[in-house]
Amino acid sequence: MARDPGLNTVTTSASTVEDRARLRAPYDALSDPTVDDLAQAAAAMWPPGPAWGTPDGEALRLDSILGRFTRVLADMFALLYQRAWRLARNATVQGVDALLPDWETDYGLPDDCTPGATSVSERLRSLEAKVMGLAVITPEDFIQLADSYGFAITIEEPAMFECGFSECG
Repeated sequence: MARDPGLNTVTTSASTVEDRARLRAPYDALSDPTVDDLAQAAAAMWPPGPAWGTPDGEALRLDSILGRFTRVLADMFALLYQRAWRLARNATVQGVDALLPDWETDYGLPDDCTPGATSVSERLRSLEAKVMGLAVITPEDFIQLADSYGFAITIEEPAMFECGFSECG
C-alpha cells in the first residue's frame, strides 16, 4: 500500500520580509565624531594649572592657542575613529563598501547566477543573496531565495514516519 501523498507537507508561499529578522545598523557615538566632540576630551589630557592655560581649574578655552593646538591633535583622532568604524562595519554584509572585492572573492562572485552584476548596488545585492543563502533553513526561506533569483518553486516534503500510523515494506 502506497503512502497517501495528501499527508505530505507542500509549501508554495515564501516567507515575507516581516518574518525575517532584519539587523539594524549599529551606531556608536564615536562612529562619526567631529573635532568639537573630541576636543574637550583631548583637553582633559593636558596637565592642569596656569602654565597650561587653565588657571584656577577652569576649563580650557578652545579658542586659545593651546585649545587650537588641541583641536589639531583631535582632528587626527576624529579621522581615525571614522575609518575604524567604517572598517568594523565592513565585517557584516550590511555595511560592506571598501572590502566589497574581498567579500566577492571569498564567496566566489561573480558566478553563473549573477553574470551581469556591474554596478555596485547590483554587486551588493548578489553578495547579500549569496551570504543570506547560506542561512536559509525553512522551506519558506528557500522559496524566498529562489524568488529573489527569479524562480517560482514548490517544495513537497514527505510525511514523517509515525509509529502505529505509517507502515514499512
